[in-house]
Amino acid sequence: MTQRSRALAVALVAVMVAATARAAVLTVGPGGSHHTIQAAIDVALANGEDDEIRVQAGTYRENLTLAMASGSLLISGGWNSKFDCGCGETRVDADRRGRALALQVSGGSLAVRKMGFIQGVDTGSVGKPGFGGGIKAAISGGTVTIADCAVRDNAAGAPGRDAMGGGIGVELTGSGRLRLTGNEIADNRVSDGLTYGAGMYLVSRATSDGASFEIDGNHIMDNRGISRSDLDPACGSDPQHCAGWLGASWGGGILVELPDDGGHTVGEVNDNLVEDNRLEMDRDPVGNVRATAIDVRSTGLGNQTTLLRNHFLDNSGSGSSFVQVMLAALHGSLIRFGDSVVADSNVGGMYAGNVGEGTVLLTNLTIADNRGWVGLAVNPWRNSFPPRFGPSLFSLANSIILSPNGVPLLNLVDEEGTSFVMTSTTVGKRLDVKFRNKAGRDYRLTRRSIAVDKGKPNPPGGLGPSDVVGGPRKRGRSVDQGAYESY
Repeated sequence: MTQRSRALAVALVAVMVAATARAAVLTVGPGGSHHTIQAAIDVALANGEDDEIRVQAGTYRENLTLAMASGSLLISGGWNSKFDCGCGETRVDADRRGRALALQVSGGSLAVRKMGFIQGVDTGSVGKPGFGGGIKAAISGGTVTIADCAVRDNAAGAPGRDAMGGGIGVELTGSGRLRLTGNEIADNRVSDGLTYGAGMYLVSRATSDGASFEIDGNHIMDNRGISRSDLDPACGSDPQHCAGWLGASWGGGILVELPDDGGHTVGEVNDNLVEDNRLEMDRDPVGNVRATAIDVRSTGLGNQTTLLRNHFLDNSGSGSSFVQVMLAALHGSLIRFGDSVVADSNVGGMYAGNVGEGTVLLTNLTIADNRGWVGLAVNPWRNSFPPRFGPSLFSLANSIILSPNGVPLLNLVDEEGTSFVMTSTTVGKRLDVKFRNKAGRDYRLTRRSIAVDKGKPNPPGGLGPSDVVGGPRKRGRSVDQGAYESY
């Protein structure tokens, strides 16, 4: 072997050793290299490698913390004793002693898969709300993926304190990216003052760098937002000197908040089933619309949120102004909501507001069997107002709205004209559009339905890529009205 050949061989061996080191696999459990998940996390973060942590099936009573700025880490659960089959169930039980998982990610890539996070709690402190009872994620850079996990029986808040995100609380800044896919988020709670997002609360304050989030394919169910009021009786006559607190709730399943005019966040909420979430309030101030399933509030030219192919079913509340879905766009932000079902609840169906020079596009919706105050209420911006952030656009197209009171306009300003345009939409109180099995929550259309082939192929913003179950958006002569395409 020549000297050059020997040098090349040594270099190849070095590369192979380095590659092996960069793919270290740490194991956790009775048959693993570490007895606790936290110990494996600490080693992985200290060695500077791209690591994988495999956690043996079982229950681990831990309160996990993780802070990373670079590299790659995969944490996965359900592994057998030989760590060659991820076929069991792993649970992180916080035992009501703090959060189950707290993440701080400023760079790199973190993925958490097939793990359960249960009995986490964050009570907050004086002047500081509880945030993320089960999982708290502060993401200022890099990518965090939480996939195929269960986030159950967690809580945020305490008497007299506000709470955000009983199951999951996320704060995005900088260029942070979140992907939440295929998870079960259930039986979580926020209480007792002002409560936001019982299942999940996400806030993004990202500006020039731009952040993004994907909330796809999750089952969000049985979460509870509970607000209590403890007011001095003198509040009625002297409200500026009240003792105690006044509670109120928003977002029984999810609350997404993009609050900044200078924000640059692009988000997707697609293919989720959001059902049986509930808001409960001691008091119900008249005129405050609150969402029991999902609440999206978006401000600023750079913020865009797309919500497609979701089911919102039987999300309930105790207040007279509750709806399942609430959308509000302001100052140039964009919300696109389409190919979705909002149905079968004791509250109103949906409220959508273009409350100041934003864009709201509602397309191919089925809104039915909501027994509250409204099926769909819209609050459009007036065209005559001098624009600062660009023109307003508010459209409703190709939809089925079964409601006692049609589609009321809630804008009370006296100027002439609004940004609201409604096209190819069927609205009725007792109209029979011939769903396949309405009693069984099957809102597909029969071929004899009056909504078949009655949609417009080019509504504002265009059609979605598919119907609510992923089938072709157009069959036959034209697109159908509603979330489903008949066949």
